[in-house]
Amino acid sequence: MLCRMTLDVAKWHGEEEIQVLPICCFYNLRAARQRMQERNKLIIDEALSRDIDSLLRAEEKYRKAWVF
Repeated sequence: MLCRMTLDVAKWHGEEEIQVLPICCFYNLRAARQRMQERNKLIIDEALSRDIDSLLRAEEKYRKAWVF
């Protein structure tokens, strides 16, 4: 459930013009992505793969915006 909530936040913020997220969001994105990747190793699901890609894009966008 937490991974799904993190994914929803990433998608919602991806639609906004101004990317203002606290530093903890980066770590939440990474943790959710890693957890979903582990799950996808056991049960390969195309929808889950798309969600993982969304989290990865959000992570990259956050890194570019805040340069770390």
